[in-house]
Amino acid sequence: MIKVLVPGFYARQETRAPMRIAIIALVSGMALSLTLYAIARATGSQIGHAGLALSTSFTASLNAAMLWRRLRRDGVFVPEKGWSPFLLRLIAANLAMAVVALVLCGPTASWISAPVTQRIVKLVVVIVAAAAAYFATLLVTGLRPAHLRHAHHDA
Repeated sequence: MIKVLVPGFYARQETRAPMRIAIIALVSGMALSLTLYAIARATGSQIGHAGLALSTSFTASLNAAMLWRRLRRDGVFVPEKGWSPFLLRLIAANLAMAVVALVLCGPTASWISAPVTQRIVKLVVVIVAAAAAYFATLLVTGLRPAHLRHAHHDA
């Protein structure tokens, strides 16, 4: 999302704002990483890689949200009619995909103890089922391929 939003600043030759926003997001992400580390250390938790992944995702999401907010505030990005229902469909599809993936994955111990071939097969099944849930949810909520084509054809 960041790579989609930043050109909105560069096109207006405004390079400082995205840099300031990135620094704010980076410092916030580092603070979250340190906080999670301190909590894990104090509680004896083995959060490890999951905590780093969480703070990295948080940093990128915060960066994108701040860029988006600024472009909206400046009137550079004005969403067309229909974005809200589209966004709700995407959220529903992502939730369905996540639920299917989490249910089919099962406990980590079963992955670790399984032979490589079995892990590969299981991974393929999880990916295909999660993708099917995603696209099925989009279809059920009314999204059609025609909705993804740009409707404006100005002469």
